[in-house]
Amino acid sequence: MKKMISLAALATISTGASAFDYKVSLEGRADYVNRTTKTEIGTITTTNKDNGFETGLIRLSLAGNINENLNYKLRYRLNKVDETETTKDNSTTNLDHLYIDHKNSVFSTRFGKTNWAEAYGRESFIASTDLFISSAAYSSYNSNIGTYRFGVSGTYTFLDTNKLTLAISNPNPNKTDIVGEEKNTSLAYAAHYSSSMFDKMFQPTLSYTTAKQDKDANSGTNTMMAAGFRSEFADLTVDADWKQFKRGDQGVAKADEKTTSIFANISYNIDQVSPFVQYVNDKTEKITVASGDYKKNSFAAGAMWKPFSDTNFRYHLAYVNSNKKFDVATSGKVKENIIVFGIKADI
Repeated sequence: MKKMISLAALATISTGASAFDYKVSLEGRADYVNRTTKTEIGTITTTNKDNGFETGLIRLSLAGNINENLNYKLRYRLNKVDETETTKDNSTTNLDHLYIDHKNSVFSTRFGKTNWAEAYGRESFIASTDLFISSAAYSSYNSNIGTYRFGVSGTYTFLDTNKLTLAISNPNPNKTDIVGEEKNTSLAYAAHYSSSMFDKMFQPTLSYTTAKQDKDANSGTNTMMAAGFRSEFADLTVDADWKQFKRGDQGVAKADEKTTSIFANISYNIDQVSPFVQYVNDKTEKITVASGDYKKNSFAAGAMWKPFSDTNFRYHLAYVNSNKKFDVATSGKVKENIIVFGIKADI
Protein backbone atom coordinates (compact mmCIF):
# COMPACT_ATOMS: atom_id res chain seq x y z
CA MET A 1 0.00 0.00 0.00
CA LYS A 2 2.72 2.47 1.01
CA LYS A 3 4.72 1.68 -2.11
CA MET A 4 1.76 2.33 -4.39
CA ILE A 5 0.79 5.61 -2.71
CA SER A 6 4.41 6.72 -2.90
CA LEU A 7 4.44 5.85 -6.59
CA ALA A 8 1.32 7.95 -7.20
CA ALA A 9 2.79 10.87 -5.28
CA LEU A 10 6.07 10.60 -7.18
CA ALA A 11 4.24 10.49 -10.50
CA THR A 12 2.25 13.57 -9.53
CA ILE A 13 5.38 15.50 -8.61
CA SER A 14 7.19 14.31 -11.72
CA THR A 15 4.40 15.22 -14.13
CA GLY A 16 3.92 18.59 -12.47
CA ALA A 17 7.63 19.38 -12.74
CA SER A 18 7.66 18.47 -16.43
CA ALA A 19 4.51 20.48 -17.19
CA PHE A 20 2.62 17.33 -18.13
CA ASP A 21 -1.16 17.41 -18.08
CA TYR A 22 -2.45 15.27 -15.22
CA LYS A 23 -5.43 14.78 -12.95
CA VAL A 24 -5.58 13.10 -9.55
CA SER A 25 -9.00 11.94 -8.40
CA LEU A 26 -10.45 10.00 -5.50
CA GLU A 27 -13.62 8.03 -6.19
CA GLY A 28 -15.77 6.40 -3.56
CA ARG A 29 -19.16 4.87 -2.91
CA ALA A 30 -20.69 4.16 0.50
CA ASP A 31 -24.08 2.54 1.14
CA TYR A 32 -26.53 1.64 3.82
CA VAL A 33 -27.74 -1.87 2.93
CA ASN A 34 -30.68 -3.87 4.24
CA ARG A 35 -30.53 -7.42 2.90
CA THR A 36 -32.83 -10.42 3.42
CA THR A 37 -31.91 -13.79 1.91
CA LYS A 38 -34.29 -16.75 2.03
CA THR A 39 -33.10 -20.26 1.07
CA GLU A 40 -35.67 -23.00 0.53
CA ILE A 41 -34.61 -26.65 0.25
CA GLY A 42 -37.58 -29.00 0.33
CA THR A 43 -39.63 -28.16 3.42
CA ILE A 44 -36.75 -26.38 5.18
CA THR A 45 -36.54 -22.59 4.90
CA THR A 46 -33.57 -20.58 6.19
CA THR A 47 -33.71 -16.78 6.41
CA ASN A 48 -30.60 -14.63 6.80
CA LYS A 49 -30.80 -10.90 7.48
CA ASP A 50 -28.09 -8.28 7.22
CA ASN A 51 -28.35 -4.59 8.02
CA GLY A 52 -25.60 -1.97 8.09
CA PHE A 53 -23.20 0.33 6.25
CA GLU A 54 -20.79 -0.82 3.56
CA THR A 55 -17.95 0.74 1.63
CA GLY A 56 -18.47 -0.51 -1.89
CA LEU A 57 -15.52 1.21 -3.51
CA ILE A 58 -12.65 3.58 -2.80
CA ARG A 59 -10.03 4.12 -5.50
CA LEU A 60 -7.34 6.65 -6.32
CA SER A 61 -6.65 7.56 -9.96
CA LEU A 62 -3.83 9.40 -11.66
CA ALA A 63 -4.33 10.10 -15.37
CA GLY A 64 -3.03 12.57 -17.88
CA ASN A 65 -1.32 13.40 -21.15
CA ILE A 66 2.43 13.17 -21.71
CA ASN A 67 2.07 14.85 -25.10
CA GLU A 68 -0.58 15.05 -27.82
CA ASN A 69 -0.09 11.37 -28.71
CA LEU A 70 0.70 9.72 -25.35
CA ASN A 71 -1.47 9.45 -22.26
CA TYR A 72 -1.36 7.29 -19.16
CA LYS A 73 -3.50 6.05 -16.29
CA LEU A 74 -2.89 4.55 -12.87
CA ARG A 75 -5.77 3.45 -10.65
CA TYR A 76 -5.42 1.83 -7.24
CA ARG A 77 -8.09 0.48 -4.90
CA LEU A 78 -7.94 1.44 -1.24
CA ASN A 79 -10.80 -0.68 0.11
CA LYS A 80 -9.58 -4.21 -0.67
CA VAL A 81 -8.48 -6.09 2.42
CA ASP A 82 -7.07 -9.05 0.49
CA GLU A 83 -4.22 -7.25 -1.27
CA THR A 84 -2.06 -10.04 -2.66
CA GLU A 85 0.59 -10.35 -5.33
CA THR A 86 -0.71 -11.62 -8.67
CA THR A 87 1.84 -14.30 -9.54
CA LYS A 88 1.58 -13.97 -13.32
CA ASP A 89 2.23 -10.24 -13.69
CA ASN A 90 3.89 -9.38 -10.34
CA SER A 91 1.45 -6.58 -9.51
CA THR A 92 -1.24 -6.73 -6.80
CA THR A 93 -4.98 -7.29 -6.77
CA ASN A 94 -5.45 -3.66 -5.70
CA LEU A 95 -3.88 -2.28 -8.90
CA ASP A 96 -6.61 -1.87 -11.55
CA HIS A 97 -4.87 0.23 -14.20
CA LEU A 98 -1.28 0.98 -15.09
CA TYR A 99 -0.97 1.64 -18.82
CA ILE A 100 0.15 4.02 -21.56
CA ASP A 101 -1.85 4.77 -24.72
CA HIS A 102 -0.18 5.86 -27.95
CA LYS A 103 -2.74 7.45 -30.29
CA ASN A 104 -2.97 9.03 -33.72
CA SER A 105 -5.91 9.90 -35.94
CA VAL A 106 -6.79 6.30 -36.96
CA PHE A 107 -4.84 3.91 -34.74
CA SER A 108 -3.97 3.56 -31.07
CA THR A 109 -2.03 1.06 -28.97
CA ARG A 110 -2.20 0.33 -25.25
CA PHE A 111 0.41 -1.44 -23.17
CA GLY A 112 0.04 -2.29 -19.49
CA LYS A 113 -2.58 -3.45 -17.01
CA THR A 114 -6.20 -2.62 -17.77
CA ASN A 115 -9.68 -4.09 -17.35
CA TRP A 116 -10.38 -5.29 -20.94
CA ALA A 117 -13.91 -4.03 -20.36
CA GLU A 118 -15.14 -4.60 -23.93
CA ALA A 119 -14.98 -8.36 -23.36
CA TYR A 120 -18.26 -8.60 -21.46
CA GLY A 121 -20.65 -6.39 -23.40
CA ARG A 122 -22.60 -3.22 -22.64
CA GLU A 123 -22.62 -4.06 -18.93
CA SER A 124 -18.91 -3.17 -18.91
CA PHE A 125 -19.51 0.29 -20.42
CA ILE A 126 -21.52 1.34 -17.36
CA ALA A 127 -19.50 2.44 -14.33
CA SER A 128 -19.46 -0.24 -11.64
CA THR A 129 -20.64 2.38 -9.14
CA ASP A 130 -23.81 2.80 -11.25
CA LEU A 131 -24.65 -0.92 -11.24
CA PHE A 132 -26.74 -2.50 -8.51
CA ILE A 133 -26.81 -6.00 -10.01
CA SER A 134 -24.28 -7.87 -12.16
CA SER A 135 -24.51 -10.85 -14.48
CA ALA A 136 -23.27 -14.35 -13.69
CA ALA A 137 -21.40 -14.45 -17.02
CA TYR A 138 -19.38 -11.41 -15.97
CA SER A 139 -18.70 -12.95 -12.53
CA SER A 140 -17.49 -16.17 -14.17
CA TYR A 141 -15.25 -14.20 -16.52
CA ASN A 142 -13.79 -12.28 -13.60
CA SER A 143 -13.22 -15.44 -11.52
CA ASN A 144 -11.74 -17.63 -14.26
CA ILE A 145 -9.89 -15.18 -16.54
CA GLY A 146 -9.70 -11.99 -14.48
CA THR A 147 -10.97 -8.52 -15.31
CA TYR A 148 -7.65 -6.72 -14.70
CA ARG A 149 -4.64 -8.17 -16.56
CA PHE A 150 -1.45 -7.05 -18.27
CA GLY A 151 -1.30 -7.08 -22.07
CA VAL A 152 -1.17 -5.08 -25.28
CA SER A 153 -3.94 -3.98 -27.65
CA GLY A 154 -4.30 -2.13 -30.92
CA THR A 155 -7.44 -0.22 -31.97
CA TYR A 156 -8.16 0.81 -35.54
CA THR A 157 -10.79 3.51 -36.20
CA PHE A 158 -12.47 3.49 -39.61
CA LEU A 159 -15.43 5.28 -41.18
CA ASP A 160 -15.28 7.83 -38.36
CA THR A 161 -17.18 5.90 -35.68
CA ASN A 162 -16.24 2.24 -36.15
CA LYS A 163 -13.55 0.72 -33.92
CA LEU A 164 -11.88 -2.69 -34.14
CA THR A 165 -9.59 -3.78 -31.30
CA LEU A 166 -7.27 -6.80 -31.26
CA ALA A 167 -5.68 -7.70 -27.94
CA ILE A 168 -3.16 -10.14 -26.46
CA SER A 169 -2.90 -10.47 -22.70
CA ASN A 170 -2.16 -12.81 -19.84
CA PRO A 171 -4.87 -15.50 -19.59
CA ASN A 172 -5.09 -15.02 -15.83
CA PRO A 173 -3.56 -12.61 -13.29
CA ASN A 174 -2.01 -15.67 -11.62
CA LYS A 175 -0.03 -18.68 -12.78
CA THR A 176 -2.32 -21.68 -13.22
CA ASP A 177 0.30 -24.44 -13.62
CA ILE A 178 1.94 -24.59 -10.19
CA VAL A 179 2.59 -28.33 -9.69
CA GLY A 180 5.63 -30.24 -10.92
CA GLU A 181 7.19 -28.77 -14.04
CA GLU A 182 5.56 -25.36 -14.35
CA LYS A 183 4.71 -24.36 -17.92
CA ASN A 184 2.75 -21.11 -17.96
CA THR A 185 3.12 -20.26 -21.63
CA SER A 186 -0.41 -19.60 -22.90
CA LEU A 187 -1.83 -16.16 -23.69
CA ALA A 188 -5.36 -14.76 -24.07
CA TYR A 189 -6.53 -13.44 -27.44
CA ALA A 190 -9.49 -11.10 -27.99
CA ALA A 191 -11.27 -9.14 -30.72
CA HIS A 192 -13.72 -6.29 -30.01
CA TYR A 193 -15.87 -4.18 -32.34
CA SER A 194 -17.91 -1.09 -31.50
CA SER A 195 -19.63 1.66 -33.44
CA SER A 196 -21.95 4.65 -33.11
CA MET A 197 -24.66 5.25 -35.73
CA PHE A 198 -27.59 7.58 -36.33
CA ASP A 199 -26.45 10.25 -33.89
CA LYS A 200 -25.87 7.71 -31.05
CA MET A 201 -29.28 6.08 -31.44
CA PHE A 202 -27.60 2.74 -32.24
CA GLN A 203 -24.23 1.81 -30.75
CA PRO A 204 -23.51 -1.91 -31.31
CA THR A 205 -20.70 -3.89 -29.66
CA LEU A 206 -19.34 -7.38 -30.39
CA SER A 207 -16.52 -9.22 -28.64
CA TYR A 208 -14.81 -12.60 -28.37
CA THR A 209 -12.11 -13.70 -25.92
CA THR A 210 -10.30 -17.03 -25.64
CA ALA A 211 -7.89 -17.79 -22.79
CA LYS A 212 -6.24 -21.17 -22.27
CA GLN A 213 -5.47 -21.95 -18.62
CA ASP A 214 -2.24 -23.95 -18.31
CA LYS A 215 -2.09 -27.06 -16.18
CA ASP A 216 0.01 -30.21 -16.32
CA ALA A 217 -2.19 -32.82 -18.00
CA ASN A 218 -5.64 -31.22 -18.02
CA SER A 219 -5.43 -27.71 -19.42
CA GLY A 220 -8.71 -26.03 -20.27
CA THR A 221 -9.73 -23.09 -22.44
CA ASN A 222 -12.08 -20.37 -21.23
CA THR A 223 -14.04 -18.29 -23.74
CA MET A 224 -16.30 -15.26 -23.55
CA MET A 225 -18.69 -14.01 -26.27
CA ALA A 226 -20.78 -10.86 -26.00
CA ALA A 227 -23.10 -8.87 -28.26
CA GLY A 228 -24.99 -5.75 -27.26
CA PHE A 229 -26.00 -2.19 -28.01
CA ARG A 230 -26.64 1.22 -26.48
CA SER A 231 -29.32 3.63 -27.66
CA GLU A 232 -29.40 7.31 -26.68
CA PHE A 233 -32.18 9.67 -27.66
CA ALA A 234 -33.44 12.75 -25.86
CA ASP A 235 -32.76 12.05 -22.17
CA LEU A 236 -33.31 8.28 -22.38
CA THR A 237 -30.46 5.73 -22.42
CA VAL A 238 -30.93 2.01 -23.08
CA ASP A 239 -28.19 -0.63 -22.72
CA ALA A 240 -28.70 -4.31 -23.49
CA ASP A 241 -26.49 -7.32 -24.20
CA TRP A 242 -26.25 -11.08 -24.44
CA LYS A 243 -23.11 -12.85 -23.29
CA GLN A 244 -21.91 -16.37 -22.71
CA PHE A 245 -18.90 -17.59 -20.74
CA LYS A 246 -17.61 -21.14 -21.21
CA ARG A 247 -15.17 -22.61 -18.72
CA GLY A 248 -13.08 -25.56 -19.80
CA ASP A 249 -12.49 -27.54 -16.61
CA GLN A 250 -8.87 -28.29 -15.83
CA GLY A 251 -9.71 -31.34 -13.74
CA VAL A 252 -9.84 -35.00 -14.70
CA ALA A 253 -13.67 -35.03 -14.64
CA LYS A 254 -13.82 -32.37 -17.39
CA ALA A 255 -16.87 -30.72 -15.81
CA ASP A 256 -17.10 -27.93 -18.37
CA GLU A 257 -19.44 -25.08 -17.45
CA LYS A 258 -21.49 -22.68 -19.59
CA THR A 259 -22.98 -19.47 -18.18
CA THR A 260 -25.35 -17.36 -20.32
CA SER A 261 -26.61 -13.93 -19.27
CA ILE A 262 -28.91 -11.22 -20.61
CA PHE A 263 -28.36 -7.73 -19.23
CA ALA A 264 -30.48 -4.58 -19.63
CA ASN A 265 -30.33 -1.08 -18.20
CA ILE A 266 -32.73 1.81 -18.82
CA SER A 267 -32.16 5.29 -17.36
CA TYR A 268 -33.78 8.68 -17.87
CA ASN A 269 -32.48 12.11 -16.92
CA ILE A 270 -34.93 14.59 -15.42
CA ASP A 271 -32.94 17.67 -14.44
CA GLN A 272 -30.92 16.50 -11.42
CA VAL A 273 -32.74 13.15 -10.97
CA SER A 274 -32.12 9.96 -12.97
CA PRO A 275 -34.54 7.07 -12.39
CA PHE A 276 -33.30 3.70 -13.65
CA VAL A 277 -34.24 0.05 -14.07
CA GLN A 278 -31.77 -2.84 -14.41
CA TYR A 279 -32.46 -6.50 -15.25
CA VAL A 280 -30.31 -9.64 -15.48
CA ASN A 281 -31.28 -13.16 -16.54
CA ASP A 282 -28.69 -15.87 -15.79
CA LYS A 283 -28.49 -19.52 -16.71
CA THR A 284 -25.64 -21.82 -15.71
CA GLU A 285 -25.12 -25.32 -17.06
CA LYS A 286 -22.46 -27.78 -15.96
CA ILE A 287 -21.94 -30.19 -18.84
CA THR A 288 -21.30 -33.35 -16.81
CA VAL A 289 -22.63 -32.48 -13.34
CA ALA A 290 -26.18 -31.13 -13.27
CA SER A 291 -26.45 -30.44 -9.53
CA GLY A 292 -25.05 -26.93 -9.93
CA ASP A 293 -27.28 -25.87 -12.81
CA TYR A 294 -29.52 -22.92 -12.04
CA LYS A 295 -31.59 -20.08 -13.48
CA LYS A 296 -31.69 -16.63 -11.90
CA ASN A 297 -33.62 -13.43 -12.49
CA SER A 298 -32.46 -10.18 -10.89
CA PHE A 299 -34.19 -6.81 -10.95
CA ALA A 300 -33.17 -3.39 -9.64
CA ALA A 301 -35.07 -0.11 -9.67
CA GLY A 302 -34.22 3.24 -8.16
CA ALA A 303 -33.07 6.79 -8.71
CA MET A 304 -29.92 8.90 -8.53
CA TRP A 305 -29.93 12.55 -7.47
CA LYS A 306 -27.08 14.95 -8.30
CA PRO A 307 -27.70 18.15 -6.29
CA PHE A 308 -24.71 20.01 -7.81
CA SER A 309 -24.40 20.33 -11.57
CA ASP A 310 -20.67 21.12 -11.49
CA THR A 311 -19.65 18.37 -9.04
CA ASN A 312 -19.59 14.60 -9.50
CA PHE A 313 -21.49 13.85 -6.30
CA ARG A 314 -24.79 12.02 -5.97
CA TYR A 315 -27.24 10.24 -3.71
CA HIS A 316 -28.85 6.98 -4.78
CA LEU A 317 -31.70 4.80 -3.61
CA ALA A 318 -32.47 1.36 -5.06
CA TYR A 319 -34.48 -1.78 -4.46
CA VAL A 320 -33.03 -5.11 -5.64
CA ASN A 321 -34.86 -8.44 -5.97
CA SER A 322 -33.36 -11.72 -7.18
CA ASN A 323 -34.71 -15.26 -7.50
CA LYS A 324 -32.36 -18.19 -8.08
CA LYS A 325 -33.70 -21.68 -8.72
CA PHE A 326 -31.55 -24.79 -9.10
CA ASP A 327 -32.57 -27.36 -11.69
CA VAL A 328 -32.14 -30.21 -9.20
CA ALA A 329 -34.95 -29.90 -6.65
CA THR A 330 -32.78 -31.01 -3.73
CA SER A 331 -30.58 -27.94 -4.25
CA GLY A 332 -33.57 -25.68 -3.63
CA LYS A 333 -33.96 -22.00 -4.44
CA VAL A 334 -32.71 -18.68 -3.10
CA LYS A 335 -34.65 -15.40 -2.88
CA GLU A 336 -33.02 -12.09 -2.01
CA ASN A 337 -34.42 -8.62 -1.31
CA ILE A 338 -32.10 -5.64 -0.84
CA ILE A 339 -32.62 -1.95 -0.13
CA VAL A 340 -29.65 0.31 -0.87
CA PHE A 341 -29.25 3.97 0.07
CA GLY A 342 -25.94 5.73 -0.32
CA ILE A 343 -23.66 8.26 -1.93
CA LYS A 344 -21.01 8.32 -4.63
CA ALA A 345 -18.35 11.02 -5.04
CA ASP A 346 -15.51 11.57 -7.50
CA ILE A 347 -13.31 14.44 -6.34
